[in-house]
Amino acid sequence: MEDTEKIVTIYKEGDNLIYVYGLEGKKPEIKLVGKADKNLFKNFGGMDLEPWYHLVFKNKNYSYVITYADNNDFGPLYRLEVYKDGNLNPIFYKRLDSSTVTDVFFLDYINDEESIFYNLPQDKVPFYY
Repeated sequence: MEDTEKIVTIYKEGDNLIYVYGLEGKKPEIKLVGKADKNLFKNFGGMDLEPWYHLVFKNKNYSYVITYADNNDFGPLYRLEVYKDGNLNPIFYKRLDSSTVTDVFFLDYINDEESIFYNLPQDKVPFYY
């Protein structure tokens, strides 16, 4: 992430999705485990565009949301948001510069019929707070 040496890493391990935050190569400050069928959401955000994909990890009263959207003419968009206590306003919001994102998760799998992303049902907003 920009302005810090800390990174967010998302990876798949078996049926689990793992969210890790902290200094690279060090013990993570935050490590959350979620199930692919319970942490993935797709919606269109009320716009007639490509779908937005959301990975949601919950830890007590916090929700960590990684969002990906392919904005066609503008390229991929990535966001990291943190919500607390079900509040609809994030306590942290960062649109990530796509040049700082190494994406082998969303880009490689969204259009693959074997992907956990491929047949996601459409969810209604708000869905992850």
